[in-house]
Amino acid sequence: MIPNEDQTQIRDMARDFARGEIAPHAQAWEKAGWIDDALVAKMGELGLLGM
Repeated sequence: MIPNEDQTQIRDMARDFARGEIAPHAQAWEKAGWIDDALVAKMGELGLLGM
C-alpha cells in the first residue's frame, strides 16, 4: 500500500522528532530507566501518544 500525503507527513514528522528529540538522549534514558516528562508532553502535543 502506498501511503497518502497525510500519512507521509505524519511519518516524516515522527521521524524528525525521533531523530532530533529522542535519539540524542536515548542511551542515557535507557541507562537511567526513564525518559524525560517533557518529552512525553511534546509527544502528546504532536499526537504521537494516541497512535
